[in-house]
Amino acid sequence: MHRPGEHNPPHVHAYYQKFKAIIDIKTCELSEESLPSKQRKFVLAWAGIHQEELLADWELASNGEHPFVIVPLKQEIVMYLSVIGVTPLGDHTLMLEFENREKRVFDMSPYFDTGRFSELRDPLLFRSVAVKYDSIEWPNRLDLDPEFLYEKSVAVSG
Repeated sequence: MHRPGEHNPPHVHAYYQKFKAIIDIKTCELSEESLPSKQRKFVLAWAGIHQEELLADWELASNGEHPFVIVPLKQEIVMYLSVIGVTPLGDHTLMLEFENREKRVFDMSPYFDTGRFSELRDPLLFRSVAVKYDSIEWPNRLDLDPEFLYEKSVAVSG
């Protein structure tokens, strides 16, 4: 246990997969962070909502007392499912696997007339898709949000 004033300023640590952030409780600002942008926004919103509770818990912990439990982020905000696997199929579709182990097929062809997504008509580029952070990305830095992929894809039965 730290002595009062030894572990200041009051802060909390947030973790998401392999990423981490340290949030100053008084200002709700990040002092260290490597979180993807969407998770950063969720964590900062959570810290703002629970700022008074976090400060009270900091005082308790600083005095050697047990802090109260604060509802974790995942129970408060419905978060999207991360993509953990992607396999390009021959017809401009992608077999996606989400963190809940659900497999879904996403058809990319309707988006080929949208901006730079036309570049993905190139079969070699299309097949070079990979999982990046919590979604997918191509070497030309095109990516899609996991929520969009989940919403627009079709579940694979069986």
